[in-house]
Amino acid sequence: MCGLVGIRRFTADPIDPRELVTMRKGIRHRGPDDWGLYVDDEIGLGHARLAILDLSRHASQPMTSRCGRYTIAYNGEIYNFKGLREQLIERGIKITSSGDTEVLLEYFAAFGVEDALQTLEGFFAFALWDRKTKRLTLARDRHGIKPLYYTTDSEHEVRFASEVKVLLKGDTQPDACTLNAAMLGQGCTWGQHTLYRGILRVQPGEVVVFHESNIPQRHRFIRLTDFVDRELHEQLSSESDEVLVDRVEEALQKSIDMRLISDAPLACLASGGVDSSLIAAMARRRNPDMLLYHADVAGDSERVHAESLAAHLNADLRVVAVSDERFLDHLPAVTFHNDAPVIYHPNSVPFYAVSQRASHDGIKVILTGEGSDEYFMGYPGTALMHYISAYRRTLKGFQDFAHWCFPRAAQLLVPRRTENRAELLRRLLFRFDEELVNLDSEAAVGHVVGTRDRKEQITSLCLTQPHLTTLLHRNDRLAMAWGIESRFPFLGHDLARLAVNLPGRVKLRRTWAVQDRRHPFVTDKWCVRKLAERYLPKHLARRPKKGFPVSIASRLEVSGEFFYDGFMADWYGLSRRAIDHLLGHSTPGWISHLLFAEVWAQLFMMRRSIEEVGRYLRCNVRLQSTSTPHIAKIEPTVNRPQPALT
Repeated sequence: MCGLVGIRRFTADPIDPRELVTMRKGIRHRGPDDWGLYVDDEIGLGHARLAILDLSRHASQPMTSRCGRYTIAYNGEIYNFKGLREQLIERGIKITSSGDTEVLLEYFAAFGVEDALQTLEGFFAFALWDRKTKRLTLARDRHGIKPLYYTTDSEHEVRFASEVKVLLKGDTQPDACTLNAAMLGQGCTWGQHTLYRGILRVQPGEVVVFHESNIPQRHRFIRLTDFVDRELHEQLSSESDEVLVDRVEEALQKSIDMRLISDAPLACLASGGVDSSLIAAMARRRNPDMLLYHADVAGDSERVHAESLAAHLNADLRVVAVSDERFLDHLPAVTFHNDAPVIYHPNSVPFYAVSQRASHDGIKVILTGEGSDEYFMGYPGTALMHYISAYRRTLKGFQDFAHWCFPRAAQLLVPRRTENRAELLRRLLFRFDEELVNLDSEAAVGHVVGTRDRKEQITSLCLTQPHLTTLLHRNDRLAMAWGIESRFPFLGHDLARLAVNLPGRVKLRRTWAVQDRRHPFVTDKWCVRKLAERYLPKHLARRPKKGFPVSIASRLEVSGEFFYDGFMADWYGLSRRAIDHLLGHSTPGWISHLLFAEVWAQLFMMRRSIEEVGRYLRCNVRLQSTSTPHIAKIEPTVNRPQPALT
């Protein structure tokens, strides 16, 4: 829901409203329903509204409190706003709108920001101006579902916005560490640092305050490790498997019910996997008319499973075919909205395509299954972690014995593992953020007695911070590109807290059955699959995870002309001969990394328009199945102009 921009100035120079209008134009796709401005002596706020709750003008933003002290520009949904509204009414505070924005604002005014933040159930990013104390507060929800960025590149002001592109200037340069880490396949859309030097990200669960200068005061009002609860874990460990599945069902249904609150049309994303299928089945029991949407990706189709789900639910399934040609057509626009190369999540392109179709059908809210794999251990690698640990312990024991008996021969045959400098450099480029998350997670679960439960809790907490945050970035950007809000039932507060503290036996279950050849004799996210069997046919409930795959990289042929005079060649100092050698001797995956990065650089560093990059891409990239350059037409963005950066 929505997008926001703003300027906080620490000099007597007035803020020109035209600056805010220009900034707001860069995020108008996020809020096509209404636009608003607020300008005071030292603050300017702009807002683009996507109307989900209270479609009237009573909920327009920026909004000022009844006392006149606070003004807010807000992006998100507060699902428990009705309960908060009742608390305000009991205190004699009149609420005139039927949505959540006024409730949130008056709750801040009544209880203070810090106390109020602890009570919120939902997702949000907001800028709150306190006219009395001259304090600007920026904050973001605990999972980081909604984005917020700021820059202090001028000592006299702070600029902030829902999307990075609004904050870029003509002299903005890439952050070298983040860009190089992205080229190595790391997610670059989480953590404090962005791809752009001088532009920072408000982190999940963080409050950033600017008072008398542009030096931020930053602190976390909540961390995901706060979900860890010793008493709850001990209680859950003593309960039967059936009871635990019941508790997951109750918490998931509550979360879904909250996310069905809307005054605008809703739908479900149906990838064909167990998570989205379960959400669709449970949601349609409350709203039988909900449509299902599926992206049928060339070479990686899961359409048959989505159609099976639709038949089981007697639901209308809208399928979007994403051919290789369509992938290339959409790539520049997707990269523009992503504000970063799509290296880590190339499936951003089909997500964009399915959002486009849903928007054309009038949908404004879509439910998706992100969060299940992180909280319930659904990734193939996590299912094998106990076996991998046992193998490594055995190997180390053998190495130690061999080195004790035959030191010289053992060093040649079974050398000890030494420091991997390439890996150390990768970690350095990413500023050791992953290790710090790991340390925090280990400290939070130190009370857990069982080694298995402790390792699985640590793994869940680690996955929900780097990896999940990048998925949420993808879903927000590519859905909001078409004025659609993504909602995530598996990230409900009660469900997430329950999931973190569940015993390991109901997440990864040892079994004699082989449901997934990648991890035989281990069933991943066991309790979610058992719950799914209550709503879905077994062949859907037991489907192995595919993860929205995209394999187009293996079918691309890229001409060196695309790179010769480009940004990436200049960044790495590559000659034409070096580029030709790279294209002739590198893997398809690495070439696609370079291609995606060059598309991003042409848009944001070389300041070319989406259409110009698209034409250049079509002239220099061909698909292996064709003998002529790709010349498919770029589909226009209906009612969603995609301007060049100026």
